[in-house]
Amino acid sequence: MSDFETSVSGARLGACFGLDQVPSSIRLAKSAIAVTRIQCDWGNNGLTAPIPVDDAFLLTLQLRDCASHELWIDGRAQRTGPLRRGDISIYDLRTSPVVNSISPFRNMHFYIPRAALNTMARQDGLAEVDELPNEPGLGTADLSLTGLGLSLEHAFDMPDVVASLFIDHVTSAMTARLARAYGTGTNRALRNPAPLSTAHERKVKEMLAAHLSGNVSMAELAAVCGMPVGEFRRAFLRRTGTTPHQWLMLQRIERACALLRDTQLPLADVAQLCAFADLRQMQRIFTVACGITPESYLMSCRDRFRGTISVAM
Repeated sequence: MSDFETSVSGARLGACFGLDQVPSSIRLAKSAIAVTRIQCDWGNNGLTAPIPVDDAFLLTLQLRDCASHELWIDGRAQRTGPLRRGDISIYDLRTSPVVNSISPFRNMHFYIPRAALNTMARQDGLAEVDELPNEPGLGTADLSLTGLGLSLEHAFDMPDVVASLFIDHVTSAMTARLARAYGTGTNRALRNPAPLSTAHERKVKEMLAAHLSGNVSMAELAAVCGMPVGEFRRAFLRRTGTTPHQWLMLQRIERACALLRDTQLPLADVAQLCAFADLRQMQRIFTVACGITPESYLMSCRDRFRGTISVAM
């Protein structure tokens, strides 16, 4: 682990921003990507400490509006403007960015080594990435990156219940988006991935079904198929029409339907048995997938059961 990767996933990033409190962080066990959330509720926090030079990028996602700040890169002042919640900024850590935190801020930082970015680019049939041109001081509205990044906010509040497969899915998708949309030299046409065999599809689905909580990584699933992660992700999507994470969600929903139909368990117990974080998460995902709430589905099952008894009598 490099010095900066350590700082991103620990107290040193807080020290870089002049914060005594250790920022919250998550890091994939089998990935070089680290994600850290930091917050400062007071203005005029001053200059950040110099960030060690690293062959990596730092993607920053604003979690609240930041009215004013100043930015220097390699000692040169950059254009800046108000940063709105959802804006993203990309910093090349081969340079030396320094920020003057004038307004309070709350943001999420994704540390992405260039090697990891290029691995994803190669797997997607793209040329290797050297730069990710943008104006970090002004921020960029990118709905894809913003939506993916914001989906990880609850991972900091409930780290013990958020599946590693979900975090893996999000960071992989963000890395692929960066390579395609911002990377220089990424205009080469995508090559078709190797097809996913029936045997490999069955093994992957068996692994997912055995880890309904999602505590299996994309790398482990890809290894079963003898594929790089990016190639496996695209091959699985092409064969099944869903990502591994989406397929896993459907299995949870199917199991929930079976339990609601065939048992008298309370809804909260059903949510727990189906590896949802809590009842509210099950209600939200179930409603989107089925078009009705779990409560409505349960009532319809009971109505059908009563009708069957009535006819039998």
